[in-house]
Amino acid sequence: MFSDSVTWFEIRGNTIIQADADGKIEADFTLVLVGTSLGLSAADFVL
Repeated sequence: MFSDSVTWFEIRGNTIIQADADGKIEADFTLVLVGTSLGLSAADFVL
């Protein structure tokens, strides 16, 4: 996790998306998407 960033990773058949929007270098929210290889890119997210 980096300050003011969105990160994602795949684990056990799910894609986990985490975002830090307040600069405290911890996830402010986490989304779990069912499936992997979803073709996500940085352009898919706006903070």
